[in-house]
Amino acid sequence: MNMKRLFALLPLLSLACGLISCNDDDDPASKVQIEVTPAEGLVFEAEGGTQTLRVDAQGASWSVDKSDAWINLTPDAAAGTVEVTVGPWDGKEAREGFVTVTGGRGPVTVPVVQQGVVPTLAVDPVTVEMDSDGGSRTI
Repeated sequence: MNMKRLFALLPLLSLACGLISCNDDDDPASKVQIEVTPAEGLVFEAEGGTQTLRVDAQGASWSVDKSDAWINLTPDAAAGTVEVTVGPWDGKEAREGFVTVTGGRGPVTVPVVQQGVVPTLAVDPVTVEMDSDGGSRTI
């Protein structure tokens, strides 16, 4: 190979090496594995309420999103928490959704379940007196 060709290829080789060495893997935040607790999820009664997720992002930035409108989120990045609030649910079946915390190496999804209403039976009066020879009474 003659010298002119070598000098002509040198800038192209330098450019190729520069492009190969520049990638997102050099960003320390992309190597952080975000941990969310409780990872197994949140379970709410039909009455609703508020529970807290803890986010350990090891200094990396993170964001949070929800799957459904009935789940309300109040993130606090400085404290590393997300308040998850659900209102009352009058359905008989449980409803399910999820909260996703994104940042670092990938998203972390936490299930959110709200129990349905449990039907109850109330009887009034609570006690009924019967004669010793039986009979019937209407409650």
